[in-house]
Amino acid sequence: MEVDQGSAGDGAATSTSTTTATRDGASVSAGFGGSNDYVEQFKILAKTTSGRATVAILEKVMNHKQIYVFGEILELERVQMLRGTEFEGALRALEIMAYGTLGDYEAEQSSLPALSEVQQRKLRMLTLVSLASKQKSLPYATVRTALRMQSDREVEDVVIESMYAGLLRARLYHRERLVVVHWAMGRDLRDEDLDAVAEKLSAWCENAEVVLGTLQKSIAHVQSTRASESSERKDLSLFVAQMVCDGQKRS
Repeated sequence: MEVDQGSAGDGAATSTSTTTATRDGASVSAGFGGSNDYVEQFKILAKTTSGRATVAILEKVMNHKQIYVFGEILELERVQMLRGTEFEGALRALEIMAYGTLGDYEAEQSSLPALSEVQQRKLRMLTLVSLASKQKSLPYATVRTALRMQSDREVEDVVIESMYAGLLRARLYHRERLVVVHWAMGRDLRDEDLDAVAEKLSAWCENAEVVLGTLQKSIAHVQSTRASESSERKDLSLFVAQMVCDGQKRS
């Protein structure tokens, strides 16, 4: 990701770099969203807890700066046992962190625990990931509204921070106030989302079969054309050779 002072339509400015560039041009390698090692540690702890102790673990998970996927934690029996208890708000907060947005949290804020500063920042970054997965060209204004931000500088900061965390790859066009997304991390899925994902995969497979069929026809056509051209060249060579022989005989 780069902060570009040029135009989004300038082909010469296109970058294929997979590194993160800060405003002063310094580059660092992007990280990766989530950490299996940390998640495994929390899973082990959560398997033997209940009630308030489980909530404490969820707080640590949501505050952890290297964990951005939560499905494995959510599916734990001890975590699901919070549903219907006085601690259900903590479970719901984790669900929103897993596949929701800042707007979802605000809609239920009265029944949810307050988010720490780290959790708020993380939820903003994950909300950005959701935006980036749906729209590859994001005006600063769109990001600013969705993330409840006041300035373009805040927008650039959260994009850069998300890049450092490995949540997305993108390019900032400061002059045009535009974020161009190249890739965004996949977030956790709810059970009700699985059918839609399956439909998309099925449609992709069907399209792939159509493309494959078209390619096979094109290959067959090329092979047929080459065979025909080869036969014509052979016939022409024989014709020329016969003409030469006839000419020699007449002479």
